Amino acid sequence: MEQYDTSASETLESIYCDLDGFFDEHNIADADVEESAGILTLNTPQGSYVLNKQPPNKQLWLSSPISGPKRFDLLDGEWISIRDGVKLRDILEEEMTQIFGEFSFSEQF
Repeated sequence: MEQYDTSASETLESIYCDLDGFFDEHNIADADVEESAGILTLNTPQGSYVLNKQPPNKQLWLSSPISGPKRFDLLDGEWISIRDGVKLRDILEEEMTQIFGEFSFSEQF
């Protein structure tokens, strides 16, 4: 459980920092990101994203206005959807690029 909690918290913090920095750097006023108590909320022109920890399942759950709901398990150090093999990092980068232009995260998660 400790590995899950540490990795999930670090992932949420990394996503928050990268998106917040990106919005500031590119003067994007119509989007914001907040992280509190294991829940990351991202408001974009396309709608709201919610990424939250699910400790009983040891998962991260994502609700996306573009791709819908997904659940991610920590496998070999990466958050991966068991249903379709999609990585959390990849789906977020793809959708942020779709909304804001070229975007990439600074760290692997």
